[in-house]
Amino acid sequence: MFSQHIIEKIKNAISLICLLIIIAPLLTACGSSSGGSDGNDGPTEKKLERITIERVSENNVLAYHEALSDTIVTFKAIGYYDDGSHGNITSAVQWISANPTLASFDSSAQLKTHKIGKTNIVAKINDITSTWPISILKPISITLSPSIKPEDFDNNQILYVPKGTSITLESIVEWSDGSKRDGKGYVSWMIDNTSFAQDIYEKNRFRAVGSFGEISYLNTTFCGIRSNTVSLEITNSQLKKIVIGLGSDSKKETQLKNVLYGTSRKFTAFGVYQDPDNSQASHSINITKDVKWTSSNPDIFYNKNNSNVFTAYSRTANSSAVISAKMFNLESNPQELTTANATLSNIEIVSPNKSEKLISGIETSLYAVGHYLLESDSSESIAADLTPFVNWSTSDEESLKQVDSNTFLPSTYFGRASVTVQTTDKKNKSSKEFVISPGKLEKITISEIHNYPNPTEIPLYKSRTFKAIGVYSVGDKLDKLSFDITKRVSWQLEQPELKNPFIQKEDKNTIEAIGLTQGPAELTAISLTNDIQSNTLYLTSFPFKTEFKLRELTFSLSPLMTNGDTSKFVFENDNIWGVEEWQSANESCKEAGKKLVTEKQLIMIEKTIGSLGFAYGWPTSKAKYWTSTHTDKINHHISRNLSIGGGSYEEENTTKNFSICVN
Repeated sequence: MFSQHIIEKIKNAISLICLLIIIAPLLTACGSSSGGSDGNDGPTEKKLERITIERVSENNVLAYHEALSDTIVTFKAIGYYDDGSHGNITSAVQWISANPTLASFDSSAQLKTHKIGKTNIVAKINDITSTWPISILKPISITLSPSIKPEDFDNNQILYVPKGTSITLESIVEWSDGSKRDGKGYVSWMIDNTSFAQDIYEKNRFRAVGSFGEISYLNTTFCGIRSNTVSLEITNSQLKKIVIGLGSDSKKETQLKNVLYGTSRKFTAFGVYQDPDNSQASHSINITKDVKWTSSNPDIFYNKNNSNVFTAYSRTANSSAVISAKMFNLESNPQELTTANATLSNIEIVSPNKSEKLISGIETSLYAVGHYLLESDSSESIAADLTPFVNWSTSDEESLKQVDSNTFLPSTYFGRASVTVQTTDKKNKSSKEFVISPGKLEKITISEIHNYPNPTEIPLYKSRTFKAIGVYSVGDKLDKLSFDITKRVSWQLEQPELKNPFIQKEDKNTIEAIGLTQGPAELTAISLTNDIQSNTLYLTSFPFKTEFKLRELTFSLSPLMTNGDTSKFVFENDNIWGVEEWQSANESCKEAGKKLVTEKQLIMIEKTIGSLGFAYGWPTSKAKYWTSTHTDKINHHISRNLSIGGGSYEEENTTKNFSICVN
């Protein structure tokens, strides 16, 4: 018989052997998963191919690649691998500042800015690097002034505002790089009393709510810098009348009388004020946001939140409501809206590709098109966009997530899900099933979204917004589908000049000109998931263009707008523009061997080009434009508001407006 001591030794030996048998495979498994095994049966390690740097901290003041001095900016690094995957590798990379005197990393991925200037930061791991340019700026001064002002305005004059109306102010911040930028969104507005009320949504708009003669003092501050002080006084200018109209064709019969169920009409309002010192003189002010908008029958045409947009909620043909605007005891001219003699037969859900396929991970906006049958001819159908009017829903939030009203994100790799739309009265409902599958990005094309003439030429202090369209191959048949991937690319703007004439705003795909270019800047978009790069757009900027051609006609600013030979000026787009009475505008064009533009020609320009301000840098918000088109009233002509959503108005010839000549 073995002794107890020998038995214990045998037990220990057996236990050790069992433990080694268990541990050995685990060690082997750990080694192979980390790339330590020399065998061919274990999984291979994925290889890092490139790095991108993204800004994490919010920047609501400056552009994406800019930062205030003496602040902290946080970044993250994204690694992209050879198997198509990507992930956050912020803590794994080495963060380097090219100029620690200007900015340095106090801790991983947190950059502390010290002095103004331009430098680069680098994220590095092994021999793979990514570079991110940054401009460090500080504000120098702030100038507060009214949007509309005479040429000799010295920023210390009293501004007179009729009771009940609003005044819009500009708070222009000058920066260390020499640029001047609108600071209304980030400066602090300071007013000393309650005679003027600040608008909730537009911080630079103030409404006169006190009594005649009351004065308020207003200034702005930012980063310890204070602007000049502006004095606002409530004047006794008398509101003579209110004129409202559609922001479209002045021949409004069709626009007013044939409003389809679920569609809308947008109005503007101008107040005509009598000069307190001259009973014969009057001037008009846009009071669209100051009046109270009313509908005589809200069940037929309704406007939400006192909006100037009225939507048809009645299906009954030829139902009408009178639209008007009120201020004090005055009511505007009435405008009668009438529903169309048409029936909404069905609603079609449309994807950008007019396809039933969606790509996994690609956010897609869908559209609702209403098809109507005319009562006069049931065989004829007309269509209208009902996207904002209908209610949207998805059958499966996990497979097809509803991101916004009509925007959906396919979250599954393979699957099916339906989208449903329904009218507010629940009488029309439609659904569409979509197939969700993976796709391979093959090409990216970037372009300007509004299709302005020469879209890569940007007027000073105006902007262009660009979109990226990705072409994907889908399935075994290699179907080609195009999707908007504007938010799934990295927008790269290369500027060769020391003082950057452009800044990237919002999602980096909106480019604003804040200076004049000597050479073109290059805009490209790079996929966030692979190395595919878009075409390159070459951007330049200009102050404004004096003329342009359209349909064999040449349109130009009248000489009085630019030569300084006029009695009144307004300031817009960093330029001084002359405004004059109708007779002077008409004579100015005649002396140049041209004619004053007609109302029909201005409407043609708007329908073909869009905003003349964004297209050519022409002023659009501080006055309307005179036309040679007569009205039924003596000494009255039609003027046209060329701001977005503007319209045509009958005005006395003594009103001072802009003018365009044509030949």
